[in-house]
Amino acid sequence: MKQTLNITKKELREYFSSPVAYIVIGVFALMIGVYFSRNVFVDNQANLRKLFEFIPLIWIIIIPALTMRSFAEELKNGTLEVLMTLPVTKLQIIFGKFLSNLVIAFFMLLTTLPAFITVNYLGNPDIGQTATAYLGLLLVASVYIIIGLAISLNSKNQIIAFIISSFLLAILYLVGEEDVLKVIPARYHQIMEFIGLGAHFRSIARGVLDSRDVLYYISVMILTFMITLFSFNKIQNKGK
Repeated sequence: MKQTLNITKKELREYFSSPVAYIVIGVFALMIGVYFSRNVFVDNQANLRKLFEFIPLIWIIIIPALTMRSFAEELKNGTLEVLMTLPVTKLQIIFGKFLSNLVIAFFMLLTTLPAFITVNYLGNPDIGQTATAYLGLLLVASVYIIIGLAISLNSKNQIIAFIISSFLLAILYLVGEEDVLKVIPARYHQIMEFIGLGAHFRSIARGVLDSRDVLYYISVMILTFMITLFSFNKIQNKGK
């Protein structure tokens, strides 16, 4: 656990010693502010549900911008081989990088607190529903991050890792959405909704924490983690 936290701290230091983390969090906060202001002042909707449903969509671009460098940069510079010679396991490296990205995602969510305070001032939001939605967003972020890490580990080019990650996340999130289901035969709707990341988040955004949705996200994370570990073993064996 100590080594995992050391890697997490190292990654966070690298993020915050460069403009990357500040730019990503700043862009996120700006987009959230504009979207929420439009809901309140233009659409006269003082609630957080639409905002919560908007966040996973912008994370399709923002989180891959974070994860693209996690392994791709080390593969390009040859520092991953050096890291593997240190007294750390592959699990610790993956979890350390995962946690560092999740911490930044958490910081991004903190920038939505002014929106929550505003809604709380204008109305009477359901605190339980809001807490459930935030938990759901952390689950979504976790899935996005581990997928981004898996793709970054299989690419030496950060831009390619970013494009592939964003494209794959967009497909996985949108595949079960209503607009997509309209152009797909009805017999496939149930399957598409089961696959879609967005379909599972919709009920959570409403404050309904269904165990099936939680198990879905955990299953996707475990599967992707196994793929990441397999890719790590492949790289390690190639270096021998």
